[in-house]
Amino acid sequence: MTRSHVDSDALEAIDPTDVPRVTARELALAVKLLQELGKSLEDAASLTDEDVRRVEAAFWHHLKRHRVRKTAVLLRFRCLVEVCRARRIAGLMSDHGRDAMNGILSAAAGLRLNTSWGFSPQKLASAAMAAIAPASVAA
Repeated sequence: MTRSHVDSDALEAIDPTDVPRVTARELALAVKLLQELGKSLEDAASLTDEDVRRVEAAFWHHLKRHRVRKTAVLLRFRCLVEVCRARRIAGLMSDHGRDAMNGILSAAAGLRLNTSWGFSPQKLASAAMAAIAPASVAA
């Protein structure tokens, strides 16, 4: 089979050991769709796989981007849900509210992500706290 006959999406497969970075805005859209289901990341421990699949389906139909880009956002969203179950991240969201959520989304959009390991709660918390610190000083 020649290269011209190969599906272009197959050539653009995502490396699961280094998921492409996305924008915080794209990740925030997935979180907004979760909220439209009456759920939130603050209650990540109670989220089911069905909840996540419903967000993925809505996101897939809502966003008009390339398939690989949407897949990268949804992989990051799944890993974000998992890391939000960690006490460190849950405490950060509880203590700092929207500022923490904005910092967590920015960090989750840009941190290196290996799908086998997910996000490191320590690295995500550190990045989010760095984003929160300037917001706290301005207030």
